[in-house]
Amino acid sequence: TVNLAFLTVIPFDQLRTTSRPAADLMAIVVGPAGAGVIAIAVMISTLGAANAVLLSCARSYYAMAADGLFFRAFDQVHPRWKTPSNAILAQGLMASAFAISGSFEQILTYFAFLDYFFFTLAVGAVMILRRTEPGLRRPYRVWGYPFTPILFLVVCVWYLGNTLVYRTGESLVGILLTLSGLPFYFYWARRRTPASNPS
Repeated sequence: TVNLAFLTVIPFDQLRTTSRPAADLMAIVVGPAGAGVIAIAVMISTLGAANAVLLSCARSYYAMAADGLFFRAFDQVHPRWKTPSNAILAQGLMASAFAISGSFEQILTYFAFLDYFFFTLAVGAVMILRRTEPGLRRPYRVWGYPFTPILFLVVCVWYLGNTLVYRTGESLVGILLTLSGLPFYFYWARRRTPASNPS
């Protein structure tokens, strides 16, 4: 709905080059005051999303360290706040490095391309498991199955292909950053002992 509003209200030449379509839309519909309000709302939403990613990624480092697949320092829990403080600190430093490495659009493409790639794998796995494991307990049923996951996969494949064509450099950076973790995974997987796996 939001994208349809952008396409309907904002001239395409302007939409193609703008870095703040929501503010441009409100400026046309309401005026400069509306553009300022929506810009603040987008900023608050972005900070909330960044906070969620920061905390969830840090807990991934913590879980990997607890399983013996990452530096042991990252499985330390803060004595007072009971949070994986070392992992949060590392994630904050990494996010800061990304923040000064390029524009917002570049950084978003690094992240979003891989994000949607793994979304595609996850939704594809839902359809595969429906066929290979029909007897599994499924407390949540996908609404509109199989049409909704198929539609989602079509949109994701289109997005990934479009991003790879028009944002090739940023997409490749994201892919290489992800692949760079494989040697470390294999290294720690070989070093891991049964005692280091909490399961």
